[in-house]
Amino acid sequence: DNDLTPYLDILQDITTGLPKGKIMLDLEKTDMKKAKQMLGDRVCLYGNVPSALLCYGTVEEVDAYCKRLIEDCAPGGGYVLGTECETPWNSKPENVRAIIQAAYKYGWY
Repeated sequence: DNDLTPYLDILQDITTGLPKGKIMLDLEKTDMKKAKQMLGDRVCLYGNVPSALLCYGTVEEVDAYCKRLIEDCAPGGGYVLGTECETPWNSKPENVRAIIQAAYKYGWY
């Protein structure tokens, strides 16, 4: 539960030899575009919509963030849109719905 961007090269080595499509990596605060470039052919990436955005952001901000995640991580498969670590209890319901709507709008494989 932190920014693993500086360690993506280590994670890349650790995933060598793992069966493709069998591992899902939940990332929080990590540069997802870089993670997709370095790990996307080895693991399925999950998450990264910030908890603070769900609590304090607007629907438009959540939609834009999700769209960028999908554009950066979904090409070629191996990405699941979701929150970082958890969905906070005090998330705005409209922001949680915005994640679901963004998946429908931008994220179908």
